[in-house]
Amino acid sequence: MTTDRENAEELRLIADGVPALLSYVDGDARYVWCNESYTRAFGYTTEQVRGKHIRELLGVAGWESIRPHLTGALAGESVTFENQVRVRDGSLFEGHVSFVPHRDVAGSVRGVVILVNDVTAHKAAERALRKSEQMLERSQSTAHVGSWEVELDDSGQMRPGGVKWSAETFRIFGYEPGALEIDGTTFLSHIHPDDRAHVRLTIDRFTKTAEPYENEYRIVRPNGTVRMLHSWVDLEKNAAGNPVRVIGTCQDVTDVKRAEQELREADRRKDEFLAMLSHELRNPLAPILSAVEIIEQTGPAAREPHATYQAIITRQVLHMKRLLDDLLDVARVSRGKIRLRREQVELGTLLLQAVEVSRPMIADKGHTLELALGREPLPVEADSTRIVQVFANLINNAAKYTDAGGHIRLGARVERGQAVVSVRDDGTGMGADLLARAFDLFVQQTQSFDRAQGGLGIGLTMVRTLVKMHGGSVEAFSEGPGRGSEFVVRLPLSPAAQTAPPPPLPSGGATAAPLRVLVVDDNVDAARTLEQVLALAGHRVSLAHDGPGALAAANALRPQLVLLDLGLPGMDGYAVAAKLRAAGHDRAAMVAVTGYGQDDDLRRSKAAGFDRHLVKPLDGAGLRKLLAEVAQRFGPEPA
Repeated sequence: MTTDRENAEELRLIADGVPALLSYVDGDARYVWCNESYTRAFGYTTEQVRGKHIRELLGVAGWESIRPHLTGALAGESVTFENQVRVRDGSLFEGHVSFVPHRDVAGSVRGVVILVNDVTAHKAAERALRKSEQMLERSQSTAHVGSWEVELDDSGQMRPGGVKWSAETFRIFGYEPGALEIDGTTFLSHIHPDDRAHVRLTIDRFTKTAEPYENEYRIVRPNGTVRMLHSWVDLEKNAAGNPVRVIGTCQDVTDVKRAEQELREADRRKDEFLAMLSHELRNPLAPILSAVEIIEQTGPAAREPHATYQAIITRQVLHMKRLLDDLLDVARVSRGKIRLRREQVELGTLLLQAVEVSRPMIADKGHTLELALGREPLPVEADSTRIVQVFANLINNAAKYTDAGGHIRLGARVERGQAVVSVRDDGTGMGADLLARAFDLFVQQTQSFDRAQGGLGIGLTMVRTLVKMHGGSVEAFSEGPGRGSEFVVRLPLSPAAQTAPPPPLPSGGATAAPLRVLVVDDNVDAARTLEQVLALAGHRVSLAHDGPGALAAANALRPQLVLLDLGLPGMDGYAVAAKLRAAGHDRAAMVAVTGYGQDDDLRRSKAAGFDRHLVKPLDGAGLRKLLAEVAQRFGPEPA
């Protein structure tokens, strides 16, 4: 038979083997007994602990933190709490503490059993988990990716209340986190009606195959907005291979899809533009080649036919020059690098110049042009060339999109300190979609073969940019397809200024004094035709087609003007210019002649010391003006 002493010894051995800290205190909070884990933690023996007050082991701070709980336990209440416990070496651990009252046979509380479990590692894991969840939540919020899961029971069916959404999933669907109860129908009820059948079919397939899948569909938020989601779904299984939950993510890809659509639209417009560019640049070549062939066949005696076909060549070359100028301008438009040369001008005069520029197209289509410019002065501070370009573009646009024999009206009036100019036609008109995009780059009416002429889809973009640069505005109006269009430009008026008219450019023939001119161009035809033009004007001209030839010709001619192509073989025009100056030709006017006319090209030629930068092809008026300026610089040559 086991004695009470033996029972007590057996209980002590069991208690000493428990890793938890066990102790027993009497009604005065003095230790009666403790196990070995307790004594090891505080660095005492059982004999040293027995009889001591708790305060002596835990210190004043430790005692004050547990005293309310101990008071409750001595009053007969079982108490559980968490507390930091400081041991003898000064270190702390996080403890889960239980105070259990010990009663005698009469039911009176005689003491308290104290149980302390070290939960430091558990708490650290909880904190790490919370931090991980917070980081996941921030990542999902930043990427607009929500997650969700559906808990499954042993039969693979959804558990009641087993659907969980992350906070970002709630936000994607248009709710504050936790704002609504989630069940099996909540998700489907938010799917766009047109996508619902597709989503159901995908879910059914997943139910049968349990294979992961990705899907895209639209949802409708509570406020009615529609968003596009990309979803990924998979099945999670336990070690035995049984399904335990369905997990998934959903990402709001609305903005991505919209950007993709815009890129596709931009790419489509770019392809249309390139096709139209090819068409427009090829168009003038046919009449040019035909006219040249006719001139060759008719011989030198046919003066009148020659004049006719020379006029054709001139018109078509000027048309190609305008197209190339537009291409150069579009790059400046897109980067906002067009520079204006403002002066006080009469807008009515510029409108008449624009009409003259557009008259060939108007005449070709047999249109009637009505002018309603009024008699009021329209003084503006503007770049004359650019304003003529604006209104020539608008008139050409009206002529292009109006059937043969149509009517175009150009009107101008003063309204509230502004010049208001309108260009109206009775042509094809515009639908609401095109009207909203009329001034966007590369946007055109749908092209038919009879209207595929004279345009690259960049004219209205330049119109808007140039008008805005002049402090004005432009609007497009149309009542719909087939009902014509109207473009209205508003420009601020300035006080009329009494300015002397600019001196007229030389109209032809020799300049004030013949010049010695060196033409350097590797394009032999271009060089020879320019030589002929200069020779007819009375100048002495030498030709060269590369760098060494230019140096040799310059030493023989001692030129006053060098027209130098930049794209020469071997030694480019920049290097040729430097060698010419080094060889003593530094007084000559050095003019870059090139097909490149971007702002960077102009800056580079200026930095290289060129006096002027001209873009091919050279127009007659500009060339005569240059020759007159150079002749004025040098004066008449000594007899």
